[in-house]
Amino acid sequence: TSIGPRGAIKGSWGGMIATTPGASVTITDSTVSGAQFGLMMLAGTAHVSGTDFRSNETGIAAALGAWLGLSGNNFLNNDMATAAWHTVNPLKSPTDTFSGNEDDALALKAAPTEVHYRELIPVLPGAPPVTREYLGETALAENTVWNGTVVIDGQVAVPPEVTLTIEPGTHVLFSFRDTNGDGLGESWIIVQGTIQVLGEEDAWVLFDSDDDSTGPGSWDSLSVIASDSRDNIISHAMFRRGVKAFHNHFSQAKLDNVVFVDNLRGIQFQESEGTVIDRAILRGNQSGARFRDSEVTLKNVVASDNVAGINFLRSKVNVSDLVVTGSLAESFVSRESETTLTRAVITGRRRTTAFGGEVH
Repeated sequence: TSIGPRGAIKGSWGGMIATTPGASVTITDSTVSGAQFGLMMLAGTAHVSGTDFRSNETGIAAALGAWLGLSGNNFLNNDMATAAWHTVNPLKSPTDTFSGNEDDALALKAAPTEVHYRELIPVLPGAPPVTREYLGETALAENTVWNGTVVIDGQVAVPPEVTLTIEPGTHVLFSFRDTNGDGLGESWIIVQGTIQVLGEEDAWVLFDSDDDSTGPGSWDSLSVIASDSRDNIISHAMFRRGVKAFHNHFSQAKLDNVVFVDNLRGIQFQESEGTVIDRAILRGNQSGARFRDSEVTLKNVVASDNVAGINFLRSKVNVSDLVVTGSLAESFVSRESETTLTRAVITGRRRTTAFGGEVH
C-alpha cells in the first residue's frame, strides 16, 4: 500500500494520528510519504514492519504512553526519521535502516517547565429570565438590544446598517439543530451589520448551548461576515461548546477579555484586516485559534490544553505576551507569514513551533 500523493513535498498532508488509548494501528509492507507525521501515536498501540517512510517531515512519532513495535522499516530522506517524546529511549529497532534523514532517531526529553500567568476568570451571574426566543430564520429589522436570556433555535441575521447590542450579564443560548445529520449544531448568529457585545468585569456575556448535556459543536457560531463596520466589539464574553465559536470573514473585529472553552474551534477567521485579540483564554478546544490571509494583533493570550493551539497561514501577525502550553498536537504554527513575537512562552507535547516565512 502506498499512502500519500506521489511526488508530494514534505508536509503536504497531515499524516495518520492515533489519539486514544484504545487505538490500534498495523502497517506492513507499505510506503508512507509527504506527510507532516507519517504516523503519530499520541496513545494506543502500533505494529509497523517492512514499511518505507520517505520524504516526511517526521516518519514516526510517539508520545509517552503509546506502545510501538517496529521491525524491518526503512526511513529515507525525512527531516526527522523517528521522534519519541518525554523519554530517553530512541524509537527504532535493530532491523530498521536510516538513510538521508536530517535526524535519525531522536529521544526528546525536556526538563519540566513551570509557567506563571495571571488567570482571566469569567464572572457569570446566574441565568437571567428568558426575554427573547428566536425560532427558524430571523432577520433583525432595526437596531436591537439584548439582555436577560436569549434563546436561538435557528439563525438570527443582523443585516447591513443594523446594530445588535448585547448588554452585560446576557446569556445567549443556542438550541441543538442538525438538519443534515452530521452531528454538528447549526444554530448561529450571522452579522453583516454591527455587533457590540458589551460585557463588564463583573457581568460577562455567555454564548453557550441551552442544554448542559451536550458537548463541543452543539451550536455553530457568532459569525461576522462581510461587515463594513469598524465598531464590531466583543468584550468580557465567554464562548462554550460551539463549532467555530467566533468566526470573522472579510470584516474587522476587536476582542478583549474573552474566554473560549470546549469548542471545536474557538476562533476562526480569514481575509480579515485589523483583527485585535487582547486578554484571551483559549482552553480545552480542538483548535484554539486558526486563521489565514489576515492582519492580526494578539496580546495577553493564553492557549492551554487544546488539541491544537494557534495556527495561521499567509498572515501578518504581531504577538506579545503569549503563553501556549499543553497542546496535544501543534502549539504555534506560522506558515507563509510575517510573525513578530515579543515575550512568548511556547511548550508542547509533540510539535511545539513551526515557522514558515519571516520571523522577528
